[in-house]
Amino acid sequence: LLKDDTKLHDMRSIFDLFVRVPSSVDHLRDALAEQIKSDGKSLISDQEKGAADPPAFVRGVLTMRKKYDEIVMMSFSNEKKAQKRMKESFEDFLNKDARA
Repeated sequence: LLKDDTKLHDMRSIFDLFVRVPSSVDHLRDALAEQIKSDGKSLISDQEKGAADPPAFVRGVLTMRKKYDEIVMMSFSNEKKAQKRMKESFEDFLNKDARA
């Protein structure tokens, strides 16, 4: 569902259901973090292969950040823990590459 921007309302329904059992929401946050890291690794690999110049990489990261901000706001009710996981996930993939 995280890959499809049209499914934000479905994700919100799932979040609203999972929030009733607080420990289960961690699974959604984990999925969010893994998707961000996966998308970030593909951006970095494009840059390493020379498929993307540095300005394109920065635009890609900013576009990605905007996308996931919207997902956290709409699907996770702008929950603080989801915001924190998103921030940590971005930091994780950006800090793995010295050029980023």
